[in-house]
Formats: sequence, C-alpha cells, structure tokens
Amino acid sequence: MFLKTRFPLALRPLLLAVLVAGFLPAAGLAHAAPDTEKNLVIFGDSVLADPPLGIYLANENSSGEPVDLSGSVASASSREGIGVGSVGSSAGDIEGICPRSLNNYGIRAAETLNLAVYDHSCNGATVLPRNSALFPNDELFEWQVDRALEEGALGPQTARVIVTLGFNDTYSNATRPEDETRERFLAAGTEQIQRVRAAAPQARVQIVGYTTIAGGDFICLAHLPGSSATKIPLPVVNYWEGQAQEWQRDLAAATGVEFLDLKPSTADTGICAPDSLRMWTSPVDAGSGRSHLPFHLNQRGHEHVGAVIAAS
Repeated sequence: MFLKTRFPLALRPLLLAVLVAGFLPAAGLAHAAPDTEKNLVIFGDSVLADPPLGIYLANENSSGEPVDLSGSVASASSREGIGVGSVGSSAGDIEGICPRSLNNYGIRAAETLNLAVYDHSCNGATVLPRNSALFPNDELFEWQVDRALEEGALGPQTARVIVTLGFNDTYSNATRPEDETRERFLAAGTEQIQRVRAAAPQARVQIVGYTTIAGGDFICLAHLPGSSATKIPLPVVNYWEGQAQEWQRDLAAATGVEFLDLKPSTADTGICAPDSLRMWTSPVDAGSGRSHLPFHLNQRGHEHVGAVIAAS
C-alpha cells in the first residue's frame, strides 16, 4: 500500500513537482470527423498528448487560467522542438486550448494505419474527479467523450479507439482506501467505455498501457553528458505504475475491450535506462533524444508505442 511506503522527506516536494509538472493540467478541443472518413479516436492524459513544454507553459497566464493558443504562439512555432522544454508544435496549428504534439503515438499509429485521427487527449486527464486542493481537477475522461460525441468524432466511421488513462488517478487518490478507489475507477471508466462502444459499435477499442517508467524501485532525476545517472530510491513511483497497470487491465476485462500491455516490449527503456534505450525522460535529460515534457515519453517512445498499436 502507498500509505505504508516511506521515502525521504526532502524528496517529497521534488516528487510532487515532477509528477504535477509531468502529468500537466489543461483542457482541450478537437475537430469533428466527416461521416465517410475512417478514423482513429484518441482519449488520454499528457503521456499521450505530450505538448512541447514551452507551448504548455505559454498556455497559462499568470492567473493559471488556460489561454487559447490557436493564434500567435501556435503560428510562430511550426516545427517540432528538440530537447526537453523546447518550444514548438509538431506541425500545423494548435487548436483550441489543449496543446498536443502532432507526433504522439496515437497520431503515429493512425498514420501507419491510414486512418484520420481525432485527438481528444489532454494534460492532467483523469477518470475520477480529483476534488483535491493539491491536485485540482482539470480534465475528465467523461469530458473527452462528451466532446467526441458532440463533434461527431465517434460513429460508424470509427475504426479504432485508443485510451491511455489511469496514472493521474493513482497518486491523486493516494490518501484514500485503494479498494474503494479501484472500484470507483472501474465504475467511472466502464460508463465511458460503454458510451464509446454505443456510439462506435464497429470500432476496436484498446486501452493502451503505459510503457515502463521507473527502474524498479528507483528513478533517475538527471542524465548529463558523459556521466552515469544516479539512481534514487523512490519505490512509490513503481507502486503507482503497477497500480495504473492493474486498473487498466481490470477496466479492459470489465468492458470486454482490449488491453495493450507495453511492459514486455519496454522493460529496459525506463527513466534509468541508457541513452540509447531510454524512452522515458528524466526531469533533466541531455541524452535520450527528441522530447517535450520532462518525466514523459520521448520521441523514441512515441514511435515505438505507435508501431505496437499499428501492429496489434
């Protein structure tokens, strides 16, 4: 149980900063799908959305309210940035007030499958309302499904639906009984999956798990040129990672949809992996290649997950 896990007091603010900055909040919009166009619809949190950090930070004003970036910032940043924190969008304009990468793994999968893509993923998304001062509610799976239905993204034309949610629900409910939270997660998630299946009865619905994040009970906060990363014991991250995996698998079983397990193919690619293998970025990361948000997938990770989805 998380409540029995102990880690140094000095690291707790850092852990919270990494998690809150990593699974960042926002709200989002998306386009409607033409009735005749076969599509793939995306629901998920920031692991899937993965906007460039500079774009995300510019997306909030001093009061913390989201700002529509479909104008000046988006048009001025037309190329994918290289390196954590770089400013840039993958291509085209950022629509609405939920910036997303246009090279995330949902989009990469859709391109391989030759499907139109409608991305409703958004930073900070959860299945359960957070109702917490420390972790305020920013985006719900329910709201993403609402928008997809309102905008016509889900329908007979939908060939695939992918969903990546759950990690934000773990740590933001850590003070509550785990069994109770799991039951609430299953109930709320089942309701939304049923809405998706009712609107898109021909679609393959896949709950896509998270890649390997932690290095066992350790994380690595920095990868600097010419030096090995220092492992820091922080078993709670591994605990939350496993918890999210279990809840996702249970939700897939409860709703009769597919669970796509990414752990086997990414076992050696987590936050402490060597530069040549790492798919999950450290807060300071000079060696894992193109990436956007710290403590998220890099582009190597998005390419891998997109290929796994397309081949599944």
